[in-house]
Amino acid sequence: MSIVTIIVMLQFFRKAQREVDAICDANETSPADYSVVIKNLPLKINESDYDEALKNFLEKEAGVHVKKVSMAYNPVELNVLLQAKADAVKKKQDALAVVYKTGNPPPNVNMDDLNKQI
Repeated sequence: MSIVTIIVMLQFFRKAQREVDAICDANETSPADYSVVIKNLPLKINESDYDEALKNFLEKEAGVHVKKVSMAYNPVELNVLLQAKADAVKKKQDALAVVYKTGNPPPNVNMDDLNKQI
């Protein structure tokens, strides 16, 4: 009999928690309530403040009030660029090790190209 009582009490508590959660969610406004994801924005614009330019564009073209613009970037693309830079640095380090040992750069490595990659 006590197990049935505990189950009933837990179900009542669970229902009460869901009601409290719904009330709190309705009373609290979070960024997730009004977030918009915009992809493939142009990388170069004529204005110096990208956030302000985007805010003005959305308010003018979409007719909505924009409180704040928060930019996020795709970390995958950034990681690819960082890995390419790390690879170029490693190649340059290896080439410089050969230069220090032999006095001549390796024949298959162009130091100017490595410097541009870095």
